Amino acid sequence: SFQEKPPKNTTEEPILFLLQTERGWQYDNLEPYKDWARKTLHQIREHTNKHVILRAHPNHAREPLDYISAGVENVSYQYGERSRQTSIDAISKASAVVTHSSSSAIEAYIEGVPVFALDERCLGYNHFSHDLSEINHLKDYNWNDRYQNLCDWAMSTWHIEEFKNPKLIEYYLKKAKHD
Repeated sequence: SFQEKPPKNTTEEPILFLLQTERGWQYDNLEPYKDWARKTLHQIREHTNKHVILRAHPNHAREPLDYISAGVENVSYQYGERSRQTSIDAISKASAVVTHSSSSAIEAYIEGVPVFALDERCLGYNHFSHDLSEINHLKDYNWNDRYQNLCDWAMSTWHIEEFKNPKLIEYYLKKAKHD
């Protein structure tokens, strides 16, 4: 279970760049994801020489990490697994998380790790930074309203037990048809 952790004030740890899949709604840009990720890594480098970890998405044929990181110094790779067992560990060892729209951004926020979400499809986009020029100023990261944001997300999330109730599902299906 998650517990809200105090915001990190460390800048010595690496930046974790959470890579994604091109499958699904969270990344459906015309530009291939590997090209977007490569450009983003170069943008990170415009602001910091800090170590960057490229963490491959667990549910996809591996993105070409060598292509994404070609010509960029101080980069290493991690491979996510489908069980997501090492996700929190990787996040908790980072000074910041960068993502297009990974749902793990929420986990990073809970862990007190500053998040840089670069697309509006990220679930917590409105509460995260979008400006990579701020990646060297993590002590100034805006944690205002964090507790309320977490409460709002918790109240708008379905629990698996709720999906077992057919009357509840029917209610929302009828409501969706009339709205």
